[in-house]
Amino acid sequence: MADIRTITLEFLRHGPAHNQLLSPLTRYLALCENHSAETVSMPFEHQQLLTRLQSLAYDGSDKTRQLNIDELSQTLAEILQQVPGLIAELCDYQHDDTAISHLQLVLSASELALLPFELANAPRGFSGAGQPLTLQPSLPLCLTRKVRRVGKAHLPWPSKPRILLIAASPPGAGPIPLESHLLALRQIVDPWVWYCDEDDSALCERKVEEHLVFLPEASIESIMAICRAHCFTHIHILAHGAPLEKGEDKRFGLALHDARDPNQMKVVSGVQLANALRTYKNIPEDGFSHPSVVTLASCDSGNVGSVMGVGASIAHDIHAADIPLVIASQFPLTFAGSIIMVQTLYAGLLWGDDPRYVLNDLRQQLNTQVPDSHDWASIVAYAAFPEDLQPQLAAISVEQAVNSLNAAFTHADHAINQDLNVGFDEQDGRVILVKKACKESAYDRAKGLEKALVKLKLGKRRLERLVAQKTDGLALLASVEKRMGQVYYFAAKMEIQPSETEAEHQARQMRYEAASLACLGAAFKWYDTAHQQDPKSSWAGVQCLSLNLVLGKKIADYAQQWEVVWHCVRLDVLTEQNTEWATSGTVAWAHSNMAELLVLALILKAEGISIPSVLTGDLAILDRVKQHIQCIVDDRGQDTFECYATLRQLGRYVSWYAHLSEPIKAVEASIKEVLTKFTPGDWRYMRETDA
Repeated sequence: MADIRTITLEFLRHGPAHNQLLSPLTRYLALCENHSAETVSMPFEHQQLLTRLQSLAYDGSDKTRQLNIDELSQTLAEILQQVPGLIAELCDYQHDDTAISHLQLVLSASELALLPFELANAPRGFSGAGQPLTLQPSLPLCLTRKVRRVGKAHLPWPSKPRILLIAASPPGAGPIPLESHLLALRQIVDPWVWYCDEDDSALCERKVEEHLVFLPEASIESIMAICRAHCFTHIHILAHGAPLEKGEDKRFGLALHDARDPNQMKVVSGVQLANALRTYKNIPEDGFSHPSVVTLASCDSGNVGSVMGVGASIAHDIHAADIPLVIASQFPLTFAGSIIMVQTLYAGLLWGDDPRYVLNDLRQQLNTQVPDSHDWASIVAYAAFPEDLQPQLAAISVEQAVNSLNAAFTHADHAINQDLNVGFDEQDGRVILVKKACKESAYDRAKGLEKALVKLKLGKRRLERLVAQKTDGLALLASVEKRMGQVYYFAAKMEIQPSETEAEHQARQMRYEAASLACLGAAFKWYDTAHQQDPKSSWAGVQCLSLNLVLGKKIADYAQQWEVVWHCVRLDVLTEQNTEWATSGTVAWAHSNMAELLVLALILKAEGISIPSVLTGDLAILDRVKQHIQCIVDDRGQDTFECYATLRQLGRYVSWYAHLSEPIKAVEASIKEVLTKFTPGDWRYMRETDA
């Protein structure tokens, strides 16, 4: 993804932010990057603009609304035209069709926040002139706003998203599309939800609530209470905007439920809502709650209203409370538009996509899918991103792809298990795989498998796009392909389904067997590429040797390559054991690689292939395998991911590889002896956070 260039355009005037009406007589100072300051005037009287904006609330006829949109769009373009530096900055990048530019408007004066800059046409001098600035294709552009006193975001961008959905529809406020928003968010978080037995509703609810929490009939008090008790990275508010009058000051607030009587409406200001979202945690030493993203699917949440009193729109006030990204609507959103908003925003943000690309895509989606509205221009975003946002997002995208794959594999592990139905229970802070009597039909298991494979393919596509040029990423992709190959292999072993004929069953088996071998071939390709890029990569080297055997490489050509990898792995073990910088994890993985390499030595020995003299004797080799696994247990513990992953890999030789390769069959008994020694009665799975 190309770097995003930010163009900052700031409008300044003398005096306080509030209590100033728009007038052609007022002069503003426009600053754009390092260009000369320009004096800008607004061609509106205050009441004239308010009248025009009224039609954008769908209060008049569609014809009048469209005429006002056309006129406002051109007038706003003429305002931007008064800043030559902006035209110059835009034109610099207009021929780069792989880039997106970020136009950041800094608007501290309340009356300027009334102007729907998101509606502006591209100014003259720009190749997209006359087209909507935020929709034109000449230079894809994301327009955001910022409050001057809000600096760069100082918190890391969230890598483990957790969403709070706040919903309120008190009597008199009107209906809200609650079911559609809740369903959309539930589907969006689904790639990261681990498998649980559907009969255990309490456990399933906890699994979902690790990613999505729902607060219905919200009051300002309940919002503050849940933000004090839990940590949320993203907060989505589904409610209606409502007029909030204090004397002559008329603004828009949020229509919530009254805490004392949920059947009564209580309109809260943006400042009150910001204080509830940014409240002290229950343990004061933990500081303030601090969501990174707040989205408001509510009419007029981005509308300023009057400018006589201190404060501005709800979104403006929330952003001023130091929340990096606030997305709202300056005008009423259609129900369809609000659903597209939540689907597009969260589907992108949770995968680690750049929010500026996501916002640009959102406007395009709204313009295309809701063409009879101006929802695309209603969206207003207040943003203050960290300077290193793109490097952070690159790491987060990989992490989220891996997390989704780990979750998908828990569904696959359940679906391919023919004899046991598995469930996850909590014990001593760990997630344990519990064995139960099988109660699912072959059809149900096959259906669950197809769902798991869809999840796996989704995560794999994301991962391929992100890490295919990095050595560690290549090895990671190889591991995913290998695990998917195992899923397909066991899927091929599933019994005939009630809806299948014998011919259909055989065809399915052949299709899954072919897919399994294709995955193994792809895994070898990724491991081999990673090993060529970094010959010292022990993990990739060991896996190349392993898959060479499984895929039928001649054993006679194998011993020399084995010995080269053995020297690298041996050096890893010695280095990690004797350096003060080694971590427990790196020591464990060095021993894990050596244990598997020694299992491959057993296969060589069984085939009569000479191996280094230090490894003579079957018993000596098997003892060494056990010693290295014992080192992992001593270093990390028997119920840790490192131990589990090592035993899982060795288990593949017995349950899978031995059925594909004759040489591996000779060592089945020896591997089973190792597994029997170290595998506890119930397989223990790592915490989700350790994935």
